[in-house]
Amino acid sequence: MRTVEETALLLSLILKRSEQTRARISESTIRKVAGRRHLRGAFVNMLKDQLDILGLSMSELDRGGYGLIRASILEGASSDGQEAYRRRSGQAPTREAGL
Repeated sequence: MRTVEETALLLSLILKRSEQTRARISESTIRKVAGRRHLRGAFVNMLKDQLDILGLSMSELDRGGYGLIRASILEGASSDGQEAYRRRSGQAPTREAGL
């Protein structure tokens, strides 16, 4: 049985070796990597926290399993969510939006 820290490092390594910035990981894969028969909620929460320390974000997916994404890819993402909402809803741009 591996610790949360060891499991997080191995999941990070799997993502790095895949040369991808995001991946879907099944519960079965996490169990195998962690060396556990069952995934307890507390273990998953601690794993999320440990992955966060390593610069990865893990979230549960609706269709099962987990999504793993490098937080660094969001650094260059545009933050136009509020402005895009205003355009779609027909509201006028505001000074806060820089216009």
